[in-house]
Amino acid sequence: VLDQPLSLVTKDNASFKIPVTISARASQGDALTFHLGRAGREPRTYIEERAREAVLSAARDFNADDILAQDASTLLGPEVSAVLISQGIADDGLTVGRPLPQVVLNAVVDYVNRTLTASARRLAERALAEKPREALFHAAIGAVLQAEGKTAAAENAYIESLYFDPTALEPMSRLNMMYQSTNDTEKILRLERLLVA
Repeated sequence: VLDQPLSLVTKDNASFKIPVTISARASQGDALTFHLGRAGREPRTYIEERAREAVLSAARDFNADDILAQDASTLLGPEVSAVLISQGIADDGLTVGRPLPQVVLNAVVDYVNRTLTASARRLAERALAEKPREALFHAAIGAVLQAEGKTAAAENAYIESLYFDPTALEPMSRLNMMYQSTNDTEKILRLERLLVA
């Protein structure tokens, strides 16, 4: 059983850690292939290495927004199984855990920084639709709106984020940058009130 967070690198060169669990065993129907392939290593070590490589390889065939915004188990599972079967290994199914909200936010910000705004929007919207009360997903939408030049809408998204989690650092720091850059006394006083609140 492989049960650990893996650092995936996707087709669009995003990288992030996500929890992965897969149970695999030597296939009885293809014992000869398995025996030749493991080249003297312990079966447990060999199977674990192949399972890890299969998951990492499958992740490289998809974009980050595909993996992070839906059930990655159903997305990656068939490819992982096909690779393992070709090596004489059977698996009992792949389970990919849900990413932490911070991972999704980081991926959205990464997309925005690389001017892949459509992918950033798609990921942020899917995440928010799935968990509408998650503060960092509102902050992710805010980052997308800010990149699109919709400052008022971005400001509202950051304030909404703070409504769900007043201690969230990301929306507060983005509001800070937004308000400080205006040199508008009223906005800076509003920021002060938000910080006090």
